[in-house]
Amino acid sequence: MQVLIIDDVPEIVELVRLILEDQGIVCISSFNATDGLDIARNGSVDLILLDILMPGEDGFALCRRLKSDEATKEIPIIFITGKGDDESIVKGFELGAVDYIPKPFNRYELLSRVQTHLKLINRTRELNSIISVKDRVLSIIAHELRNQFSSLMNMYELFSADLEGMENPQLQRHLHSLSYGLSETHDLFDNLITWSRNQRGKFRMKYAKIHLYSVIQEIENGILNGLEYKELTLDNRVDPALFAVSDETLVRLIIRNFITNAIKFSYRGGTITVSSMKEQGCACITVQDEGTGIDPEVKNDLFHIDKNPTTAGTEKEKGTGIGLIICRDFAKKIGASIDLESDPGEGAAFTLHIPVYPSPGEDPS
Repeated sequence: MQVLIIDDVPEIVELVRLILEDQGIVCISSFNATDGLDIARNGSVDLILLDILMPGEDGFALCRRLKSDEATKEIPIIFITGKGDDESIVKGFELGAVDYIPKPFNRYELLSRVQTHLKLINRTRELNSIISVKDRVLSIIAHELRNQFSSLMNMYELFSADLEGMENPQLQRHLHSLSYGLSETHDLFDNLITWSRNQRGKFRMKYAKIHLYSVIQEIENGILNGLEYKELTLDNRVDPALFAVSDETLVRLIIRNFITNAIKFSYRGGTITVSSMKEQGCACITVQDEGTGIDPEVKNDLFHIDKNPTTAGTEKEKGTGIGLIICRDFAKKIGASIDLESDPGEGAAFTLHIPVYPSPGEDPS
């Protein structure tokens, strides 16, 4: 690994170099900010030791430039300086430095701190390599699962078409149950893949004008199997004139989770109502069911992954509880918020508050 020493005093540079190279650490040096920046940009630098007090551009200014440059912003910086007042130390950390060594320095302290940060750099790179491998594996698994799931859906469609018109209520009920299970599995898979992409920084949001009434209609068409299986009615009362500017993929995923959650906890033959209102710069979409409701003690834990309770649906449907966790994360990502109103036996109402316009600095296109 290679350490860049930037100090205007040649004797200091030479002393630091000797201490580090004695332990097998490769060093390069610079006596001013301009040359130091060029070396950091063009060389293979793992760690920078930087003096604060230098003629011309000082260490603070150089640190600021290093941290604003795409080529150098990830390189850890340790200040080595006689400027040891609290204000200077705090300023260095605020600018992005990872450590501070006062002059005159103890050779053992210098070596210990440098070795510690080099070990951290190595471990970070190893971790990033592991994450990269996991990303590739996950991508392959996701692709294979999508193919397998598509095959299952095609087989179901063929089987269902062959049995169409057959008067066998029990068989028809089993088919609806199978279709409902496939839909739930698809939703879980879609949730996890999208959430995983977001956690890994792979999800790129695309802001656009969203016609919310149409979104609900399209979601309804995609979950007809679940509605039919439990003989439920979806009442779309969203204002046809209501629009919002947001990422449609995430808005759709959140609302779909609300509705599939309502299906799970609704009694057979009930109604799920999707309504809207506009308030304080937000388009509000509420999904209201007539189901079991939520116990107050459970309500506060629904959006916390370490406490998330899982409850069986009205017909013993199983669930992971991960859907609402994902909704919370994605709502935060698009600058939205979620409200929940519910009492045991009185159903539940989940409301998504979507900003009508994106936050400043976000791309609406």
